[in-house]
Amino acid sequence: MVCTVPGPAKAQAIKSMLEGEIAEVCPASILRTHRSAYLFIDTDAASLLKAW
Repeated sequence: MVCTVPGPAKAQAIKSMLEGEIAEVCPASILRTHRSAYLFIDTDAASLLKAW
């Protein structure tokens, strides 16, 4: 599964997906459990991540 997320409008969604709990309020968070999920984001989409 490939997920491409560009742009600053998606920064909060990416933060919730990767740093929040796996929950129904953020459906994409379940992708963290998928063995074959690949996430491609740009600098703007990653701007709110702690490790960025």
